[in-house]
Amino acid sequence: MLDKIVELGLKSLLSYYPSERITLAEALKGKTVVRLDDGSEIEIPRNIAEALGKSVPIYLWDLVKLPIIITKSGNSGEFVVEDYKWNREALKIVLNKEEVSVLRVGEVESLLRRFGTAIFINLSVSISNSQEDSGIDEQDVI
Repeated sequence: MLDKIVELGLKSLLSYYPSERITLAEALKGKTVVRLDDGSEIEIPRNIAEALGKSVPIYLWDLVKLPIIITKSGNSGEFVVEDYKWNREALKIVLNKEEVSVLRVGEVESLLRRFGTAIFINLSVSISNSQEDSGIDEQDVI
């Protein structure tokens, strides 16, 4: 029963995940709408695309995929950048850091202030970690 409740809740949360992405170059040329899995759309306004375009070198414009996905990690105050090389390269330049696989709250807030809807925050839920941490056996949950 609990499995079904969690599964339905996760499906609902994941329905808001981008089903397509656009490159920064496309956004700069006017393609600003991104469809989500639930059929709704988000817009990456031209001024946000231009701000990002001014912050990263032109050679990355065809490689950076928007929105850039950042996932809340299980560790307090930490976010994980998606495992996509070119978006990480762009964030290294924007944040002036050598490594951006893990970001702090202040860094994510800065990105959201500067680039708004070009940044997508994913709130990940890990059931296995919470079961392991609490000492609950998987059979006890079912």
